[in-house]
Amino acid sequence: MPNYSNTNRTIISIQNDVGLVVTRIFLHSGFHKTGTSSIQAFLAKNRDILKPFVKILLLDELPDVVRLSTRFSVSKHPLDLFDFQEAFCAFASNLAHSSDARPILISCEGLSGRSPGKKGITTYKAATLIAQSMIGALEAEFSDSLDLSLIFTTREPNSWLKSVYKHNLHGYRITDT
Repeated sequence: MPNYSNTNRTIISIQNDVGLVVTRIFLHSGFHKTGTSSIQAFLAKNRDILKPFVKILLLDELPDVVRLSTRFSVSKHPLDLFDFQEAFCAFASNLAHSSDARPILISCEGLSGRSPGKKGITTYKAATLIAQSMIGALEAEFSDSLDLSLIFTTREPNSWLKSVYKHNLHGYRITDT
């Protein structure tokens, strides 16, 4: 098992097929109402225990990026996507230039945009463009040294729809009669 507590990225024993040191990133960006809050609560509660093994980044470390992801998912405007890309590129650059050698786990369903049922959103169509933007930014920063895993949690459709419906009713303070 690699020693992730060492801050010198060059001595990690994970290497790709051409011998380059690899940065492992797990990107969990959704979807809403699929257990993501439970996962994030677990990660936040156990952050200190997991610290020697993984760098955990949650909503608190991503407020501007998530705000722009949400804005794009509502507007669908190319300039809002550009603003998101610019913010995520800066975020990715900070990760790439860190001396922290641990694998990185990013978990935030806000990186899928706004939840369907709000602000006229009916699909996760924007999530595809958002994910492509994040992949592009990470690949540009880490080049051949990136080992990226995308994680999207799902749920049985009828159960998910009922949960989203109830969540939106509660969020808009509407009662179900």
